[in-house]
Amino acid sequence: MRAWSEIEKARHHHSRQEPSLARDYYEKAAESHKTAGKRSFLASNYLAWAQVENAEDLSQNEKIRESVSGFREASRLFGESKERMLTEVAGVISADEKEMVQRLIDAADGRQEFCKARVVLEEARLLDKEGNMGSASERYGQAAEAFQKIAQGLTSDLDKREVGLIITLSKAWKAMARAEAESSPDAYKEASHLFDEAKELSTADRAKNLAMGHSRFSKALEAGTIFSDTGDIAQHNIATDHLETAAKYYLKAGLENASEYARASKLLFDAYVHMSKASKEEDHEKKAKLYKMAEKILEASAASYDKAEQPGRKEQVLKPLARVRKDRELAVSLTEVLRAPDVVSTTMAFSAPTPTHERAAGLDRFENADIQATLIARPRDLSIGQDLSLEIELVNAGRGAAQLTKVEELVPGSFDVLEAPDKYRFENSYLNLRGKRLDALKTEDVKVVFKPTKQGRFTIKPRIMYLDESGKYKSHEPEPVEITVKEMGISGWLKGPERKK
Repeated sequence: MRAWSEIEKARHHHSRQEPSLARDYYEKAAESHKTAGKRSFLASNYLAWAQVENAEDLSQNEKIRESVSGFREASRLFGESKERMLTEVAGVISADEKEMVQRLIDAADGRQEFCKARVVLEEARLLDKEGNMGSASERYGQAAEAFQKIAQGLTSDLDKREVGLIITLSKAWKAMARAEAESSPDAYKEASHLFDEAKELSTADRAKNLAMGHSRFSKALEAGTIFSDTGDIAQHNIATDHLETAAKYYLKAGLENASEYARASKLLFDAYVHMSKASKEEDHEKKAKLYKMAEKILEASAASYDKAEQPGRKEQVLKPLARVRKDRELAVSLTEVLRAPDVVSTTMAFSAPTPTHERAAGLDRFENADIQATLIARPRDLSIGQDLSLEIELVNAGRGAAQLTKVEELVPGSFDVLEAPDKYRFENSYLNLRGKRLDALKTEDVKVVFKPTKQGRFTIKPRIMYLDESGKYKSHEPEPVEITVKEMGISGWLKGPERKK
C-alpha cells in the first residue's frame, strides 16, 4: 500500500511534467517493493521508471549528453526487470497480480525500444545545438521512424497519443533543421504545420502554448527567408507579426527567454529593413537617419538576445552594428543571423510515456473480508522431544466480516499435538475454527504446541479457510516457516523423564 501511494504520487508529478519529483517517488516505490516480500522482484521495474524520469529531467534541462546516458541505462534496467519477472511470475499466487506481471513482461521490450528511440532523438538535438543541421535533420528523421515502429505495437489510447506527439515533434524538428540547412521557406512551412498538429495532440496548456509559439516562429522564419531573398516588405510585415505572436505564446508557456528571443528577432528584422533602405538612399542626410535608426534597433536587438541568454546571437548582431556605425553595408546577411531559438527543439513539450500497465492489482479484495496471517514459531531449531510453540496471528484486513472455518495442513509430519485452544478442536490434520466471526480490522491469535517425534527439516505451511460476508469461500496461505529437528542430546534425554514426572 505504501509502494502504491508512492507510485500514484509519481504519476501525479509525471502528468504535471515534473520529472525530477516523479523520479524521487518511483525510487521510493522501488524501495518499498524491496521489503514487500513476494512482490520484491517488482522493485526493478520501478527503478527503471525512475531512471526514465531522471533522463527526461536531464533532457529538459538541456543536459543532453547526460540524458543520452540516462536513457541507455533505463533501457538496460527494463531488460533486467523483464528477466527478473520471468523468473518470479510462476510464484505469484493472486490471479490479477499475475496478470499484471505478465502485462509488464509483455511491455518490457517496447519500453526498452522507447528508451533507445529517445537516445536517437537526444543525439539529434545534440547535432542541432552544434549547428550540424544536415546531420541533425537526418537523425530527427531516424527518431521519428523508431517511434513510429513503437506506435504500431501500442494498444492503450494514452500510449498512442503520447508517442504520437513525440513522432509529430520529431518530424517538425527534422523540417526545421532542413530549413536552416537549406534556407528553405517550404521546409519552414512544413515545420509550422507539424507544430500545429503537435498542439492538437498536447494535453497540457503549457505544451499547447509551446507548440503554438514554435508554429508562429516557423511561419516568421518562412516569411523572413522570402523577405531576405526578395526584399518584399510585405513578407517583413508577416514575419514580424508572427514573431510578436510567438513571443506571446512563449510567455504563456512560462519561457521568458524564448519570448525575449522572439522579440530580439523581430527587432533584427526591423533593423534589416532600415539598413536595406539606407543602402539604397542617395540623400546623405536621409541615409544617416536611416542608419541611426538601424543602429538603435540593433542595439535593442543585441540587448534582447543578451537578456535571452544567447551570447552567440548577441555577438552576431554586434558585427553589423559596428559596420552600421561606420555607414558601411551589411556584411552579415539576415539568414546567417536569424534562426530558430534553441527552445524550439526542447523536450518540454512532452514527457516520458505514462506507465499504463502498472496498477494496484488485488486492492479490490479489501472491499470484502480479507484474512491475512503471520506465523511465529519458537524455537525453529529444536531437538526430538522438545516443545514447539506455533502462534498464528490472524487479522481481517478487509471491510467486511469474515467467518473462520478451519486451518488446513497445520500439523507437519512426525509431530504430535500437545496443546490447542479450548474453543477450537483438531479433526484429523486440520484445526476446526467453528465459524469464528472476525470483524473488519479485528485480530485473533491461535496458539498450538507440538512435539516432534523425528529428526529432519520440516516446513509448516498452513492454509486458512474462511467465508466472506457474501458467503464466498476464500483462503489465505501465510509465509511458511522452516523447522529443524535434531537428535536429542544427553541433557535433553535426562530432561525427558523429569518432564513426564
